[in-house]
Amino acid sequence: MTHLRWIPSVPASAFHAASAILESRSLTNPALQKALSEPVGRMNNAVPGTASWMNRDSSEADAARAILDAFNRAVPTAARELELRVAPLREQWEARGPGLLHRVGKLTEPGLIAQSADVVLLYPALGGGGRVIRTSPGAVAIEAVLANPLPELPEVVRLGWLLAQLEFCGHPTSTQFAPDRLAEVGPLAILPAVLAAAEDVELIRSAEAALPRTIDAWHLGPADSAVIADWWQRYQAEKPAWGAAVENLDGRLA
Repeated sequence: MTHLRWIPSVPASAFHAASAILESRSLTNPALQKALSEPVGRMNNAVPGTASWMNRDSSEADAARAILDAFNRAVPTAARELELRVAPLREQWEARGPGLLHRVGKLTEPGLIAQSADVVLLYPALGGGGRVIRTSPGAVAIEAVLANPLPELPEVVRLGWLLAQLEFCGHPTSTQFAPDRLAEVGPLAILPAVLAAAEDVELIRSAEAALPRTIDAWHLGPADSAVIADWWQRYQAEKPAWGAAVENLDGRLA
């Protein structure tokens, strides 16, 4: 069983929302979107890209402080809301999440499943979302929604997908992939295993039907779900080493 430490975080929430704006995503709270737009532009001029934002200490730069201050003004109740949102997600995870991860290990390789991880709880700026925190080994972040944005695709499945990426995608120096390429293909490779496991523990009805829907809903495209589905069937039949299998998928998607 993977031991999880649950950490509500307002600073991580602020930089998650800021990163979403930089990625041209629309926030569910128009006031927050407006408040962050100007400091996000300044932050991007100072620190281009989003890779280091989630772990950036808010005291490191004036632009970073401006993002956090703007977030706190737009959502002054965020800290309290996050504290209240921990229990529902944690209870949902504890009901079926460990079984899901165990099944992912059976379908792929047991060594892919992390023994421990930090789960950073985020204000739901997108109404459902999450990411692996690549600047902090062993940590993922997920929006603490109170209701699943898609009833047929519970957010617990997203959390399982994020956690399942940690061992392989979280340590790119130990693989044959360039970090940027692994960050793109690794999450797609583990997705069919997570969906199959979710079907096994009765979190979703059909992994096959869920694959294209998940790629679209979680903004994982452009990616050909038919190619991924065919690759997954071949992997299950042949069971090569996981790294070699992901390399094969990388070639197919390229």
